[in-house]
Amino acid sequence: MSLVTILPFVVNDATLPVISPSDLRLFSEIEVLSYEHWIFDAASPDVLVGRNNGRHLTPQSVAPTYSSNFLTIDGAMGKALLTDLGETVGGARTIWAVIRDPYAGGGIRIPFGTLDSVTNKGGAPFMSGSVYPRSLFHTYRGVSNSVNTNMTVGNTGFVFLMLSYDFTGPTKIIRTLVGGQAGHEFTVSTPFAASSANKLALGNAFYGGSGPGGMDVAELGTVDGIAYTLADGEVLHLRSKDRMTKRGIALV
Repeated sequence: MSLVTILPFVVNDATLPVISPSDLRLFSEIEVLSYEHWIFDAASPDVLVGRNNGRHLTPQSVAPTYSSNFLTIDGAMGKALLTDLGETVGGARTIWAVIRDPYAGGGIRIPFGTLDSVTNKGGAPFMSGSVYPRSLFHTYRGVSNSVNTNMTVGNTGFVFLMLSYDFTGPTKIIRTLVGGQAGHEFTVSTPFAASSANKLALGNAFYGGSGPGGMDVAELGTVDGIAYTLADGEVLHLRSKDRMTKRGIALV
């Protein structure tokens, strides 16, 4: 077994070898490769401060409701929590969250992303349908280009959900994973449309057709510059499962 220490600086040299995230064994429960990692385990706005780099989530219009091991955000447009990460046309990124969607009703549920119904830009995973478990789709360039991931999200407990995209090469790859399911990968010819006003959001920041009710969230993380594979995502899911178990949340 090799021991590797990650130092707190970045060397911008693409020729250097890269350790796969699935090969990392962490000394702490915080994801050290993350741009930021939030765990919502206290009934306090202090949980909006990230555990890895101290970055803040900013309420778009209204504050969430805080519980001892999760927070609840309103599903309506404009009531999300905003990161400081802007929309990107190129590059690579990974976003994951631990969510529960217990509220029945029509419309779609956007757990995170930048999907914008006004400009028809951005992208996000979303759950659709009024019968649980709801089908999980992903839209990659506005509302007119959605893809069925053939995965589902129920309403009886918390689930792990990951999205990653790699637009650095000629083939644009988008991966979606629900913990305990097979995962989905597809390619597109055009990446997300840029919209400089949009920040990556937890919840529905920009889409006007979402359903009523709230969404419970126990964890959120972002990795900038790395698109996790489905294998990386499953390792991340298992680590998240351990974190949630310590906080009294049972993940699938």
